[in-house]
Amino acid sequence: MTVVVAVAVLGACRAPGDPGQPTAAPTTPPVPTSSPTSSPTGAPTSSPEPTGGPTTDPADPTLPGQSDGVRLRVTVEPGYTMPLLVESSLKQARQALDREGASAVRVVDARAGSSVAGQSNGWTVCSTDPAAGTFTRESAEVVLTAAPNARQCR
Repeated sequence: MTVVVAVAVLGACRAPGDPGQPTAAPTTPPVPTSSPTSSPTGAPTSSPEPTGGPTTDPADPTLPGQSDGVRLRVTVEPGYTMPLLVESSLKQARQALDREGASAVRVVDARAGSSVAGQSNGWTVCSTDPAAGTFTRESAEVVLTAAPNARQCR
């Protein structure tokens, strides 16, 4: 069984100039306003120059395992790769989907385009949605288009 992991970030914001965000091109190249110090300073510099290292306030660091205000929700939903069911009997197709864990299967008559009531197990599968080889969540609806015999598949 394969598992789908969906990640949703709630409340994450980026300010302009954050990594990965577009920035405006400078009109003139930056000019250093001060020379580097030989050892770390005890307080933040008043210069807007990069420090060359982390600038987290030592008095209030965000340690591993703590929140920096970004909330993350992870949802894991089981799934499977859609098997090749075209030209198999409807009964075999249903059994294969049951083994995979599919929870919603609908059968459509290939001739009329309407849903098929009842078992119709002797019918032949003409097509599937999603197609064979597609990764499918167990909760997703699978549509089997079928006909009483393979010659009636369009």
